[in-house]
This record gives sequence, structure tokens and C-alpha cells, in this order.
Amino acid sequence: MLQDTARQSVSNPSPLVEWRGTDAPALRSHFAALARELHPQREGDNALAFSIGVTSCQGGEGVSTVAANLALQAAKTSDRRVLMVDANLENPGLSRQFRLAAQSGLVDCLAGRATLDECVLRLASEDSLSILPAGGCTPSEQVNCDRLDALLDDLHENFDLLILDLPPVSELSLAVTVARRLDGVLLVISKERVTADTALRAKRRLLQNQVPLLGAVFNEYRV
Repeated sequence: MLQDTARQSVSNPSPLVEWRGTDAPALRSHFAALARELHPQREGDNALAFSIGVTSCQGGEGVSTVAANLALQAAKTSDRRVLMVDANLENPGLSRQFRLAAQSGLVDCLAGRATLDECVLRLASEDSLSILPAGGCTPSEQVNCDRLDALLDDLHENFDLLILDLPPVSELSLAVTVARRLDGVLLVISKERVTADTALRAKRRLLQNQVPLLGAVFNEYRV
């Protein structure tokens, strides 16, 4: 179990998102609506923890930005305890976004070098929003599935909503290893970078590997 008093705080995190243009309120509204749709507020015995992975067809499609926005709006629009997890161990964009690239994190917990108490950080600006960075080094061996299961169980006991930044589907092994253990996955598709055929291949790959696909988020889309 995580001890609340043991959690550190990111005292001066970089902005979650640098909102650009005049459509910022609309973007916030879209992410807030998406958060409500994916994890409706539940009471009593139905208030179960829920885990969502965010992945993409290939690198550079804005997965970290989508995951961060989704987590922020979920925390702002409810009293849910929300945790962002940077599970892209090869390219930890979420950790870099918060200037936590050297901080102990997920890979250290999986290797037994650190505990969740030591690695989970609460954002000073959002009491109900925390982050588990990727960790200070790239894993040298395959992820231990038993340890991953135990870690996810512990996180589910301490948070209402887990949002995991996953590697692209093209890096199939790690993405699927984690994604299979989640309640659902969102596929981020960049209109500027990905063809329809590439998106369909990514979808098929996820479904063939029994990954619960919740839907797609179209990024960099202009109407």
C-alpha cells in the first residue's frame, strides 16, 4: 500500500500542456468530455478503479500530450484520484515533459530497486493528480509479468483512474505486455503522419493480441 505521507511533490512541474490558439477552451472541454465518457463517476461498490492505456501507430503522434491532457481533465472535473504512468520506457516523453527523466520510476519498481512510495509524485498544482515516471534508466531485460501484475494491483488499490503512456504499436512486445492488463486502450492517430492503411494495421495488431481497444483519438486535426 502507498502511504500518503510518503509521497513526494513535484513543486515546480513544467506545464501539463501549452495551450495554443483561440480554441484552447474547446480542447479542454473535449478532453473533459472524453474523461467522463471513459470513466463515468461511480458510487459505492461500483466505484472501481479503471486503467486506460494511450498508444499510437508509430512514434511522434502526441501520445504523451493526449495522456497528460486526459489525466488533467479527469482530475479537474471530479474527485477521482488520478495517476499518470509513463510506461514508454524506451522514449519516456511524459517524464521529460515534467522534467523527471532522471527520477526513479516504473522500471525501478519493476526491478525491485525502488518502491512506489519512493517513486509516485503528486503535482503541487493538482492534489488529486500524481505521476509515476518511467525511471532513470532503460530496462536491460524483459519486463517481469508477475511484478507488473503486482504493481498494477497496488496502483488500483490507491487510485481511481490510471492513465498509462504506452509505446507505439510498432514496438509490439512491450506495448501489448502492458496493454493486455488494462481495462482499455486508446489509439492516437495523427492526421499529418499516419495513413489509413497504417492505422488499420495498428488496430488489427491490437485486436489480434487481445488488447481491449476503446477507440481512437485523432490528433493534429483541423476542422
